[in-house]
Amino acid sequence: MRPERRSISRNGKGFHKPARSAEAGFTLIEVLVAFTIATIMLVALMQGMGRGLRSIDAASQQQMLVDHAQNHLQAVGVTIPLAPGVYQGEEPDHRWRIELSQDADSLETGDIAGGQLQLLKITIEVFGADETEFSLISFRLGEVSQ
Repeated sequence: MRPERRSISRNGKGFHKPARSAEAGFTLIEVLVAFTIATIMLVALMQGMGRGLRSIDAASQQQMLVDHAQNHLQAVGVTIPLAPGVYQGEEPDHRWRIELSQDADSLETGDIAGGQLQLLKITIEVFGADETEFSLISFRLGEVSQ
C-alpha cells in the first residue's frame, strides 16, 4: 500500500488530499464514446442537409416547369392558334405539348354568343430535361372553326 500524501492547507489549519485523485480527467473509453456519439450526430446532420438540398433542387426544377407552362399558356391565341388541335415543341431545357379541344362537358356551342364562340379546354404538358413533368389545364373562348 502506498502512503497517503498530505499537505498543509494555505491557511495552516489542517490537512487535505492532493488535487490528483483516481477520478480526475476522462478515460480513453469515455473520450472514444464521446467522439463516436459526436460522429453519429454529425453524419445524421449531413444526411439531413443533403436531403434538404435535394428538396430545394426538386422544388426549383418544378417551379421552372410551372413558369414554362404559364409562358406557353400565354402564347395560346397569340402565336399558337386558338383552335382545336395539338401543338408541340422542344426548347433547350424542356419539351412541351399543348392540346386544345372543345370542352364537351361545359356549355353547348350554341349557348355562347349565339353559337359564334366555343369553350376550348387547353391542356399543357411540360417535360424537363430529367423527364419531370408538369401539367396545366385552362379554358378559353375561341371562335367556332368552320
